[in-house]
Amino acid sequence: MDIRNLGRSGLRVSAIGLGCNNFGGRIDLEATRKVIHKALDLGITLFDTADVYGERGGSETAMGQVLGEGRKRIVLASKFGMPMDDAGERQGGSRRWIMSAVEGSLRRLRTDWIDLYQFHRADPRTPVEETLRALDDLVRQGKVRYVGCSNMPAWKMVEAQWTARQLGLTGFISCQDEYSLLARDIEHDVIPAACAYGMGLLPYFPLASGLLTGKYRRNAPMPAGARLTTTSRFAAGTLTAGSDYAQVGVDYTGPTSGTVTFPAGVTNATITISLLNSGSGFNKDLTLALSNPSGMGVIGGVSQSTVTILAM
Repeated sequence: MDIRNLGRSGLRVSAIGLGCNNFGGRIDLEATRKVIHKALDLGITLFDTADVYGERGGSETAMGQVLGEGRKRIVLASKFGMPMDDAGERQGGSRRWIMSAVEGSLRRLRTDWIDLYQFHRADPRTPVEETLRALDDLVRQGKVRYVGCSNMPAWKMVEAQWTARQLGLTGFISCQDEYSLLARDIEHDVIPAACAYGMGLLPYFPLASGLLTGKYRRNAPMPAGARLTTTSRFAAGTLTAGSDYAQVGVDYTGPTSGTVTFPAGVTNATITISLLNSGSGFNKDLTLALSNPSGMGVIGGVSQSTVTILAM
């Protein structure tokens, strides 16, 4: 497993991380145990969860029960800010909530520290200085090692980083945003802003909630138990009439620029991972195009033999 620095920080993480949002929810404790142990066996060190995952606390609780001594082997990332109650009071970026939220996460995770504590989404009701000062205090107390943000507009992210620099506070070392071949909006402003401030990118839904794996087929039953089959909120924003994607094929581990020849049937999933995981930094802006698309479109199922990958 390739190990990299997260942005310009000294935090070293595996190039592939484990998203833990299904723990304590879609999968039970025993299944969670198997997934965590398999990830450790594969050399994955970055485990990303959130207080809200697993029906508010379930994911962190399950991880705390399973990790044990394995906690010392991993980079444990969690998040705060999303509603932890129906009244909407236990959420946001206020000092009061942050100090309470971190104690809850530490207790559920059965650990004394969180390696990367991420602001899950911006809070329009709280000044960013208040949020940053609270996070800076957590770093100084040793309860948190690094801080990051998630789902934050580029302008808000820049404001936070500028504020941290001006006031001598701990700044964000990373941003976590949706990024895949089907969701590339962050290329316009979030990625350039993150690069300017030396932040690492933790892309979530790199396979578009499983759509790019190739298991969803036109004129075929939806796969049993799959995310887009069981979770309507993901399916509504992802599935469209007439979608057709390549079935499972071979792995691609070649260069990230120039023209590369694939056997017919190479998967969208493989291409997606290759593009997001190649090179250094954010790997620049990578564009995938079929050399002879025949009307299939840029992201359509790959049935041609040649694909051009341009590092722009």
